[in-house]
Amino acid sequence: MIFLGDSKLSEEQSDDWVVYHTGASPADAGTVKKVELSVLDHHPNPRWRPTETNPNFLGFYRLKILE
Repeated sequence: MIFLGDSKLSEEQSDDWVVYHTGASPADAGTVKKVELSVLDHHPNPRWRPTETNPNFLGFYRLKILE
């Protein structure tokens, strides 16, 4: 999961955008999605919530080129 913050590429007014991959399976390659972090925090399926107690959440990463 990559935290984008404020989206400079769209008119959508939010400052908590994240990009993540849904994961691959034998039947599906998965997809890349952009969503507001506040939406994921309240996702009906707990496996999509970005919390320390969620074993499916591997954390946020900062791209080295941004340093």
